[in-house]
Amino acid sequence: MKLLDSEYREVLKLIEADKPLPDKYRFLLFYGNREVEPIWNGKTNEVSTKKIIEVSV
Repeated sequence: MKLLDSEYREVLKLIEADKPLPDKYRFLLFYGNREVEPIWNGKTNEVSTKKIIEVSV
């Protein structure tokens, strides 16, 4: 996969600034690895055995 010089500089600048890559670059650079995992602040890998209660209205 070839990036234009301007795209290469933009990706490098984002990486150096510790910022996330836009989807445009993520999918171009990591072609074939389209596994997606939702992330959010405070997310952990902790596993819970709590049951979710279904409430009908």
